[in-house]
Amino acid sequence: MWIAQMVTFGNECLLLKQTIFGLVQSAARYNHKFSVVLMGLGFKQCPSDQCLFRRGSGEKILIILCYVDDNLVIGKGQEIDRFLEDFKKSEFEYTLEEDLNDYLSCNIQMDMETVTV
Repeated sequence: MWIAQMVTFGNECLLLKQTIFGLVQSAARYNHKFSVVLMGLGFKQCPSDQCLFRRGSGEKILIILCYVDDNLVIGKGQEIDRFLEDFKKSEFEYTLEEDLNDYLSCNIQMDMETVTV
């Protein structure tokens, strides 16, 4: 992306090395970068809903839902811990909410025994 300088120095302009928060392209660039990191950690992106990622199966399944920079991770505790250890090595920062009862205005009810949401 190119942006004109606020203070002009002839006909020069600046090349931004990162997207700026609030631009239309920002969400798309973030999503692409986040997707690449997740796929590098063994996740598969759902072909019909590209906001949905899955890794493993059965007791070891881990599901991630993405909406711009709000992400929901669903799985058993040890699988989530393993994912977070791997994810810490990426350049993304995150905050962890353990007692989540709402995601994007959808109510969440969790059963820790069967991993149902």
